[in-house]
Amino acid sequence: MVAFDTDSKIVKYGCVGDILEAYYQPRLDAYERRRAAEIQRLRHDALEADAKARFLQAVLDGTIDLRRASDEDIVAAMIAHDLPALSADRVATNVDGYDYLLRLRMDRVKAAAVEEHQRAVQVAKAALDALEATTATAMWLADLNDFELAWKKMRTEREAALEGKGKKQTKTFKTKPKAKV
Repeated sequence: MVAFDTDSKIVKYGCVGDILEAYYQPRLDAYERRRAAEIQRLRHDALEADAKARFLQAVLDGTIDLRRASDEDIVAAMIAHDLPALSADRVATNVDGYDYLLRLRMDRVKAAAVEEHQRAVQVAKAALDALEATTATAMWLADLNDFELAWKKMRTEREAALEGKGKKQTKTFKTKPKAKV
């Protein structure tokens, strides 16, 4: 049996099991990279949602007032409230680092928005905890299980559709009576 290997080179394999063995480790490594990237994304999401909640709460409490403030004053207020610079170059000494907070819509400055961001932090942390407790192998097996379920559903639907096509369907056409001349 001849097939491409993981480096896109043609290789002769003895059986299907040899192909599976050749692809197992690279696939598992890809799942570990995916898991690490997802963990990093969830940590960032939790950090950003927490910062937004704390920023909105500070604005509502009046401890941050951005009206007529210079860039330096804004940066100093953000640093004083321990808010991270997550935008642009992520430099805490530059106001551009706080664009993700400064560009929030004014109608979002309310208590409900603070609660919404706090819930987002909880959701991200719960997902992060679950993902950190999961191995790359478990992720792969879950994906294979999801694939198998979807494939069985698609196969059933396709078989039903093919059975429906196999039956002859007769169409009847209505014709208008001919006018007498």
